[in-house]
Amino acid sequence: MEFADRIRRELSAAERRALSDAVEQVDDFLLAELVELYHEVGPAVVPRAFSDRFLPGRYVDFYDFKMIRRLYACLLVVAGRLQDGWEPPRCRGEELVLRAVLEQAEICFEELSGEETSIFYNLRDLLFEDLDHEYLFNPAFDGIDDPDTYEGSQMRVDPLDPSAWFRPLHGVSAVHPMLS
Repeated sequence: MEFADRIRRELSAAERRALSDAVEQVDDFLLAELVELYHEVGPAVVPRAFSDRFLPGRYVDFYDFKMIRRLYACLLVVAGRLQDGWEPPRCRGEELVLRAVLEQAEICFEELSGEETSIFYNLRDLLFEDLDHEYLFNPAFDGIDDPDTYEGSQMRVDPLDPSAWFRPLHGVSAVHPMLS
């Protein structure tokens, strides 16, 4: 996978390889989960390839076929932007998928090189407009997006609830049509 100049300049060849591998692996995780959800008749009894690893556990009831399919569309958008000139994520779903790709890239790099790296953590500053999506992974911040609370009125965080994950962030005008 070739990356946009802005991203290529930040990464070594091994780091670019790890990021490329991570995109492919997250793609595999999402597709495996889609297939599993498509064939599922009863409650989930098997670990989910994507949602169990990369999504906040408190929203597990929302991770159905439609949600994972929409996250897959987000992956396609994020992968395309990594190649064609980066634009920050336009919705919470794109943020979550990009977060997953960067986490998986660290794992891939360590497996390829046998070394640890913080480059993918540092790359977050370049790729994300803000890190509000991280609040989803810490229960202490539950409600931080509620404008009726003091914290919410001060922080001005876009909605974090899964029902809002595919709405445009920060006044962005459009998201991928499969997300609407």
